[in-house]
Amino acid sequence: MAEAGKSASEKGRFYNVMKWFITALNGSFTSRIPTENGTRAICEQVSHHLPVSDFIIKTDTSSISITVNDEQKTRFSGTQILVDQIGYCIFEMKQHALHVELFSIYYIQSSTGFHAAIEYATRG
Repeated sequence: MAEAGKSASEKGRFYNVMKWFITALNGSFTSRIPTENGTRAICEQVSHHLPVSDFIIKTDTSSISITVNDEQKTRFSGTQILVDQIGYCIFEMKQHALHVELFSIYYIQSSTGFHAAIEYATRG
């Protein structure tokens, strides 16, 4: 995460941000990422039934933070149990005035013309 704002080029910053939204670009995402460059994580499960988790990840050296609320919505449909992941994610890059929130279809567009559309949806 600390590298997201370090690129001097607009394209480099754009791809560094996109890596946090598309795991295929980041290789694989794991919660066991070692702490480096002053990165701190604060996690809390605020409800057990149904599970609700909140966490904040901050990197002071590059003024980057991610705030997440993650929940599940469960319902029955015939003989199936459907589980929807709901919540939000806010990605802030203060040095470059970037603020990102995830919801449904998200469009990321830089002031230099790079753009992407990402759809966050539950597949049943």
